[in-house]
Amino acid sequence: MLVLLEESIFLAYLGNIGSKPSTVAWHKHNWAKAEAFIESAPQKTLTTYICKLLQLYFPGCAARFQHAIDHWKLQDIYADFGLYFNFCPNFPFPGGWPRVHTKPHADRKSIAGGNCVLMAFLFEKFDFKKRAWLVIWELGLIFEVPIGVALFYPSAVFFHFNIDISDLDLIITDGERPDLLQRDAYSKWDDDEQGRESLVWFNQASMIQVSEIQFDMLKKARENKKSGNTDFGADVEQVFASGLSPSFF
Repeated sequence: MLVLLEESIFLAYLGNIGSKPSTVAWHKHNWAKAEAFIESAPQKTLTTYICKLLQLYFPGCAARFQHAIDHWKLQDIYADFGLYFNFCPNFPFPGGWPRVHTKPHADRKSIAGGNCVLMAFLFEKFDFKKRAWLVIWELGLIFEVPIGVALFYPSAVFFHFNIDISDLDLIITDGERPDLLQRDAYSKWDDDEQGRESLVWFNQASMIQVSEIQFDMLKKARENKKSGNTDFGADVEQVFASGLSPSFF
């Protein structure tokens, strides 16, 4: 069983414009807890599974991340989560919100030319067929995210959020064709929103970007009259080069 701590956890190396990467405050101040979690068997198993899927479906993305990992290893900075430097388990506080349910946002500090990974899990009653569907706004997509399914997508690029389909004017049946004239006869929404939690693997843009511009910091690149930017179109062509065809990307 994967046991999470009753605190806000963010495990990561973060790169800054003018300084070398360092671990975030929670990681520094709770070093023993953080390292115990990183070395735990469930975490390692899930991370291995996630990274093998990334290599299989998105080999260009995996290669880009591996290049950054090799770069930072030379400075004794290591990715604790396979091909990812950053990891965040999201879960509700006791007595607070009953579940993880995101408002509209894009992860602007994450790498645009690369995938983050979302995996939902639960400790309590929760019906993923009705609750917390994922909306990707620019693509006009809304779909359920079953518990334990790994979802790969470039979260820095797309505006995304969760929505309960109970908020929509829908009739939900269990296989049979719905009868609009009998809509009041169908069961109403239950109290089934408790306990959704999620795990997120991602890479901050600067951890990847710096490894590709021949400087240790963006500040140094700019001092040498280098923009520090990469060609997003070229990044997309490389990073999302064909592996096996996934159901979603």
